[in-house]
Amino acid sequence: MIPDLSYKAYQYASRFEMDIGELDQGLRRHLEKLASAGGYASIDALVERLNQPEDSGENEITNRTIHHKTLAELLSRPNLTIEELKSAVDKVWALTGQQDMIRRTEFFNSDHALADIQALLDDSGDVPVAVRVNDFIEAATEHVTRRRTGGSARSCAVCERPAVQHSPGRIR
Repeated sequence: MIPDLSYKAYQYASRFEMDIGELDQGLRRHLEKLASAGGYASIDALVERLNQPEDSGENEITNRTIHHKTLAELLSRPNLTIEELKSAVDKVWALTGQQDMIRRTEFFNSDHALADIQALLDDSGDVPVAVRVNDFIEAATEHVTRRRTGGSARSCAVCERPAVQHSPGRIR
């Protein structure tokens, strides 16, 4: 089930009016906390560090700009392959923590990874994005867990759960 708060935020996001000045002040306070927690003298010092290239010549900003865009373009293609997706995701620094890499590898090695991703991205039906995301998380978790425990393809609790009627565009 979708958490009520998340669903309402998704459903009513466009109805919120926001004061840009207040948003800017909140962002500035958050950046000041990040700079302080990271041992930087100021927001400018934090930004300077974020703009410094790593060994590859990339920095945090260019990595997100280049590789997030590449990933988005790849996900929009109808003939997506797991190998292409894996290669693109491996370049996104935000997803390169050790635990993230272990879980991602397990997911990509499951028999359902591509079908799960395609169902998540399929917006041709009347299934809201929030529901597709929730179904994706449940299915991916179930498929990785089943793979870890050696369960059979027929034992997927998400796929076989009678309470969930998967319509076109929903994860199977």
